[in-house]
Amino acid sequence: MAIVILISFYFIYKNLGQKEQIVNNVGESIITIEDEIVVDSFETKVLSPNNAYVKFDVKYPSFIKADDSFNLSIEDLIKKQMDSHMVMSKENWQARYDTQAEGENIPKVPNKEEDKFSFFSDFKIIQSNSNYISFVLKYGGFSGGAHGYENIISYNYDVYKKQIIKLDSLF
Repeated sequence: MAIVILISFYFIYKNLGQKEQIVNNVGESIITIEDEIVVDSFETKVLSPNNAYVKFDVKYPSFIKADDSFNLSIEDLIKKQMDSHMVMSKENWQARYDTQAEGENIPKVPNKEEDKFSFFSDFKIIQSNSNYISFVLKYGGFSGGAHGYENIISYNYDVYKKQIIKLDSLF
């Protein structure tokens, strides 16, 4: 993950400050490097499903100039992680209920919002313009135990080619 982040930063800094046109092999202009983040180039999607065991604070981006498969891959990742977290939270609450000590009085299902487990996601846009999209997605939560968890994923996307930028395309 560290390598992907380092490569992302390399890619961003490589293009930082460029305001020139990039020319293809034939010599015609194909794209112009713009500002890092163009206003209204993305929108923030919010999910807040009602769940008996988990409270959610979920935000993720959807990019206007990206193809549907890229935006769908982001949404699918978040939804898959949410589903997994809900299953784990339900199992962990049930185990907590089943193994409670005498006199603990843990309810079968959390009866207060503050007693529920948690799941979150958020993002930081690094670059979003007509040429490239680069952002960091962070998600995690708490489903019982000593501490929660957090995962960070970086995304890089070539808007012109309509494809995710992979390590092998940089070297």
